[in-house]
Amino acid sequence: MSLSTLFALWLTAAAAVPDVAEIVRRTRETLAQETVGMVCRLAMVAIQGDGDGKPENDIRSEIEETHGPGRHIERTVLHASRNGKDTTAEARQKEAKRRADRQAGKDRGPGGRRFGSDANDLSPFSVERAADHRFDLLRQETLWGRPAYVVKVSALKTKETSANGTVWIDAEHFVPLKGEYTLAKLPRFVTWLKVQTQHVPFAGGTAAPSLLKIDGAGGVPLFRKTFTSTMRWTGCHRGRAASPPSP
Repeated sequence: MSLSTLFALWLTAAAAVPDVAEIVRRTRETLAQETVGMVCRLAMVAIQGDGDGKPENDIRSEIEETHGPGRHIERTVLHASRNGKDTTAEARQKEAKRRADRQAGKDRGPGGRRFGSDANDLSPFSVERAADHRFDLLRQETLWGRPAYVVKVSALKTKETSANGTVWIDAEHFVPLKGEYTLAKLPRFVTWLKVQTQHVPFAGGTAAPSLLKIDGAGGVPLFRKTFTSTMRWTGCHRGRAASPPSP
């Protein structure tokens, strides 16, 4: 193969790579699409430890999660436990109360935003947070057998909702396959905190969450704690749509 042919192929490959603004735009559009009717099995594990990391509390639950319009998510507790003791009935009562609060609009924050309603709440690609971040394309590589753009995320504002880190974006579907972040500003009494996110391509050009993991430590002097919260989504498929809450 001649040098001119190699150079032409290199130019073609280079031209096929969109600039970082286009990558971010398409990723934001993918995450913004609703996954109405998506049903997943959600496993949640929250472990609290002492200052040396020795576990003190171990809270686990298995949940069926159904997505509806308006990013409404309905959760049905299948099983729950605390330190090995079955707490399913208690967990179902708490979820029923949260559902009632949603119906009454009590779970809304300033501006009518719902808290904790979506796995994308911490994403720097969300409509609310994209303007608070800078994105730089670092390289291209293969992740889990898929071509991906590796993008550096930098917070432009020191806020608890801004993050610094790296994200691997699927080059075909523009799904953020993996993200590793630290908050630009730590919440009060938190010493350190790391966030990991994962998504997988889903039907209709959308994205399904597969992992949200938060590790950290904090507390006050002489009363330090460590904590790990892990949420794993599996078996996502098309099913019935959850009914949206009443206005």
